Amino acid sequence: ELYDPMRDYVSREGKGLRPTLTIASCMALGGAAEHAVRAAAALELFHNGFLVHDDIADGSTHRRGRPTLHQKYGVGIAVNAGDAMNLFAVDLVLSNLPTRGLSGTLGLIHEMLHMCRETVEGQAVELGWIRRNFVPQRDADYFRMSTQKTGWYTCITPCRVGAVCAGVTDPALLDRFNEAFRLVGIAFQIQDDVLNLIGETERYGKEPLGDLLEGKRTVMMIHLFRTATPRVRQRMTRINAMTRERKTQAHAEEMLAAMQLVGSIDYAIDVADRLA
Repeated sequence: ELYDPMRDYVSREGKGLRPTLTIASCMALGGAAEHAVRAAAALELFHNGFLVHDDIADGSTHRRGRPTLHQKYGVGIAVNAGDAMNLFAVDLVLSNLPTRGLSGTLGLIHEMLHMCRETVEGQAVELGWIRRNFVPQRDADYFRMSTQKTGWYTCITPCRVGAVCAGVTDPALLDRFNEAFRLVGIAFQIQDDVLNLIGETERYGKEPLGDLLEGKRTVMMIHLFRTATPRVRQRMTRINAMTRERKTQAHAEEMLAAMQLVGSIDYAIDVADRLA
């Protein structure tokens, strides 16, 4: 009732982006791959633990082409498994003590704690927008939220952690990852948001139009609300005000059609391309 659910998400084939960035950054700065393996695994466990809780908060039904953990095992077991993944991730970081020493391990802990803080703050911003049925007007608001919610633990922290595994301690050098991978992280998240609307369901592995059913405030939604007629905005506001349980696929398809009419998806793709 614990270890099988914990293995479930980890064993589903994903992109492996975070551990790849961690190991690549470590090797690029003179470290060996084995110096970064435990930290890379810790980041992957943090990631999957976040996904379990995120799927519950969003009411998501599918993850990587299969039912979400709470759909498969129930909310209680899923929450417990997500908690355990985060706990075991901390344990994996501490397992660096014999090889990286106390100062190196403390550096890794500092990076992981900062990552977790950014992530939960970004999640709070997004959930607050949904709770208040608020759609920001500026892309910059989305950029800040997605950097906190996704960018730090997807791109920035994996690179910084890899550098720490290679023995880098200079804060100025570590900070050089921040801006470049902030932009990469936003582009990554926009692309993920776009795929939720127009990607192939079998390859994307998530519920089609799930972001619209969940009311995610994406660049496409921000652009739609900024450019649509007052009548369309009022209608979209009413759809966003519905609970996840009340929304239907027809509601999501209506919002998608409104986005396509004003070019919101093409606009988002252009923004991601410029950032990348």
